Amino acid sequence: MALNKRKAAFLCALAVAAVVGCGAAEALSTQARADFADATTRLETAYGGVEASIARGDALLRSTTKADVADDGTLASLDAALCQAHMVLDEGVRCSGGSSIFDWASISADAQHNQATADKVSSTSASLVSAIRAVNQSIALEESIEAQDALNAQLEDAREVYEQDSGKVSDTATITALSDAIDSAQQTASLDVNETEASVYQAATGSLSSAQEAVETSHDEWQKAQEAAAAAARRASAARYTSKSEAQAAAQSGGTVTQASDGTWYVSYAIGQYVDSSGGVTEYFDNYYVAHRSTGTNGQTIASRPTYVVVDGVKYQYVSETHAAVGSDYGLIKDWATANGGIAFQTCEPDGSVLVTHYEPVG
Repeated sequence: MALNKRKAAFLCALAVAAVVGCGAAEALSTQARADFADATTRLETAYGGVEASIARGDALLRSTTKADVADDGTLASLDAALCQAHMVLDEGVRCSGGSSIFDWASISADAQHNQATADKVSSTSASLVSAIRAVNQSIALEESIEAQDALNAQLEDAREVYEQDSGKVSDTATITALSDAIDSAQQTASLDVNETEASVYQAATGSLSSAQEAVETSHDEWQKAQEAAAAAARRASAARYTSKSEAQAAAQSGGTVTQASDGTWYVSYAIGQYVDSSGGVTEYFDNYYVAHRSTGTNGQTIASRPTYVVVDGVKYQYVSETHAAVGSDYGLIKDWATANGGIAFQTCEPDGSVLVTHYEPVG
């Protein structure tokens, strides 16, 4: 093992020094002694360096997969460098190889051998260190690539939330903050991934995510407020009637079309799970209003899709519509019909199907 070679080199240097001390100094070249001691010390140091590098390289290769690096060729290069480093440990150390310990020519030759071996071990160790560095750089690049991808994905989500929730938040400052965060994140995402640490992208992702969450929370609060206002309006409307007969009477007499000059429809309605045969509007489900198209003008007004309607003092704007078969399960469209604090109107179509229009609160 290399450790034994280091010991051998050290003991070899001591042995030569001991010989010198035994009275043969006059026959030994001072330069040969110095060269031998220097070469042996260098070899000992080189063995120590390559051993430490092998330990680091082996651990790195065991703990790293191809998925962890941007260039898996760096792993192959590290494997090859480790192989060379293990082989160089087999290089021997020479110590007074001559037939006599006073054969100073052999000691000089040993010094040259040990010097050459030290150079080879040092070169191999440097190559291994370079291979280790390349793998670590490739790991860092892969982390940056993944962090940049995550930031771009967060940007897509944030833009969608910004577009959907603008004007529908309880605190408009959150929308402004999200807009600023999107602009900043876009600048960060455009940085050269080869020159940017993963932590830079990660910090931008965290800031953007926080701004997005603030908008989503503010939107939820706005939606709850809209729903609470609509519920209060329904309760106030329901309080007008003390019985179903009164509601029916109101539908027949008061459920008529009233439109302002801008085309806004002010809706009067009764409450109850029935469709008024005279054409009045009834709130069949919460926030879901129905009227016959064949009798009266309310159903025809629903079919005309007015841009704005006012129900219980709340102004709503047309958003979308759907068609369904008569008798379809209301539960299938309930979430759509009442999304964002909205309401829906249903009337018959000439082909026998039903038209359902969806409105959401203005502002």
